[in-house]
Amino acid sequence: MLNLIRFPNAKYHNVKIISIILLFCILPANTVLPLESISFEDALWSQVQALSLADYKKSLKEEIKDYKNWRKTIQTVFQKLKANSGNANFELHFAILKDVSFNAFAFPGGQFIIHSGLLDELDRMIVKDTGSKPESTEFFKYREAYFAPVIGHELGHYYNRHSFKSYLAKIENKKSDDENEENRNLELDADISGILLLQKSGYDIKYFTHILKYLNELRQKELSAGGKSIPYFQTHPSPHERLSQINTEHKDLHAWAAKMEYVFADIQISRKLDNAVKELDDALNTYPDNLDFQKAKAVALHKIWLESALLEDLKLKSIVDLPSFRDNMVFDKKAQKSLTKKIPGDRAKFNKALTAYRNLMKENKEPWFVSNFAVILVYSPEKQDEANAIKLAKSAFKADASIQTLNNLAFCHSIAISEGNTKLSRELFREIARNLEDDVEVFFKGQPRDNEAISLVRDLKKAMKSKESSDEDISTVILNLAINEISFTKGIANVYFNQYDSESKWAEFLSKITSVPLPSKEQGKHTVVDGIHLGTSIKDLLAAWKEPNRKPKVEDGFEIWYYDQKSAKISMRDGFVQQILLYGEDSPSLGDIKIGSEKFLVEQTLGNQYKKQNRYLIFERKEKIGLSFDEDKVERVILFE
Repeated sequence: MLNLIRFPNAKYHNVKIISIILLFCILPANTVLPLESISFEDALWSQVQALSLADYKKSLKEEIKDYKNWRKTIQTVFQKLKANSGNANFELHFAILKDVSFNAFAFPGGQFIIHSGLLDELDRMIVKDTGSKPESTEFFKYREAYFAPVIGHELGHYYNRHSFKSYLAKIENKKSDDENEENRNLELDADISGILLLQKSGYDIKYFTHILKYLNELRQKELSAGGKSIPYFQTHPSPHERLSQINTEHKDLHAWAAKMEYVFADIQISRKLDNAVKELDDALNTYPDNLDFQKAKAVALHKIWLESALLEDLKLKSIVDLPSFRDNMVFDKKAQKSLTKKIPGDRAKFNKALTAYRNLMKENKEPWFVSNFAVILVYSPEKQDEANAIKLAKSAFKADASIQTLNNLAFCHSIAISEGNTKLSRELFREIARNLEDDVEVFFKGQPRDNEAISLVRDLKKAMKSKESSDEDISTVILNLAINEISFTKGIANVYFNQYDSESKWAEFLSKITSVPLPSKEQGKHTVVDGIHLGTSIKDLLAAWKEPNRKPKVEDGFEIWYYDQKSAKISMRDGFVQQILLYGEDSPSLGDIKIGSEKFLVEQTLGNQYKKQNRYLIFERKEKIGLSFDEDKVERVILFE
């Protein structure tokens, strides 16, 4: 989804390892006096500032010195907002980057990035809204008015030190259980701060709401094209949620739309379903003929019934889909197989959901809804219902080839008794998985392939390729393949546990029927080196190892701390240890392994399952452990993600 604002440093936050060799470069161990004792907050602030400036400078490779005479307007806006902020004494840096996205963002050190796509779109909005001619005096005044809300929001992030407070909260274990929710709250806080700053600077805040409404238009276009947006998984509130916090004449309407976005999301991710049905009933009191709300209620009832059934009775997992809430829904005018099948779970809830679908099927042929209906209808004891379920599932896939519709077609073939075509079900799961998940192909090399399944998956791949983006999850397909597969079920179950899920009820069910144990929680523990590990906070590092011997420096996107007395190099970012390098006789040990340990001891301790990368052996644990050897003795050890 397009966002006006990204969380500070979003573009450059995750620094990739370009070459593992670079990680092992060590500067000469010059004799340097220890740093003065510092608090972890001071050390964190210094680190955030240093990395912020380094990340900003890295971005300047793509800088445009000026873009369509925008630079003077940008400088004017910054000067006015700074002058009225009460804190104008920071060194401002901004850059315009050639990027088509409608975006701008702030680094925590007071550097700002503006994309050319944002400036182009603002120009188009001004011409459309005002009729002003480009380059006229009036046009430049509108540029300032339209651009000020963008920078007001960004300065709201900077002056409130949102990035620093976020890192600090993580270190102090005060972070919300829902990090996305916390980030959304910070965005709303930046909105309020930005509006106050605009008012103090004499700008009309109606342009702030104007920008948010434009963002909503972009979002609605994406949703209408089949995109999805689940608010719980987003770092930014939706435009409706942001507009609901601002005193406008339509504040209540935006608040209601934001609530409905969460109601639809609850149904999508199967949470608070009873409440979702209640909210939909309330909405249907206002909009009694609204088919979108009726369909959403049917899906909610479907999922409520599924929760009442035992997994052993359901046998496989269907994908019960629902689009995200869109404005045009309201505002636009335009079982175990036997000769007698038993319905799993609560039969009354099953019938209630099935009836809700049947009542809507005459007027609704949307593929996702038809596919949902097929996977509940196939449980019906009536043979004709089974046959109809297969037909419906096929028609849904033909109308919209997706992982949901093809998984559900295979699902229907597996559940239907009268069809008796479980072979196609298994072959479909095979073909989807082997085409979209690299780790399962090894199980099927040399195995015969089914032409019908190949053809259907070919159609799926074409459809996925034609879509601008696809965030469809294939984990359900891998789960169903592991349940259905006869020859390779244990191997595929391991892929599912290691790559997708090892904690849900479905994971427990798969473990039970395949006798494949769930991954041990021991495998999820960090490797500890003299009291620290990857993810150790700057506060705990200072407590365990004290200050570094040298002044920290920025290198390869990290702040580097050298501990010469330990022959150790610590790479940090955002207040947490990201890499640990041990390179001398004084280095701490890694359990029984230390610098100079024999290779056979390493293999006894870590096993012989590793990858070779240049001179290094890489062992996979919660983190990666890399070791280099000199004459079969450990020379260096690195822990990294």
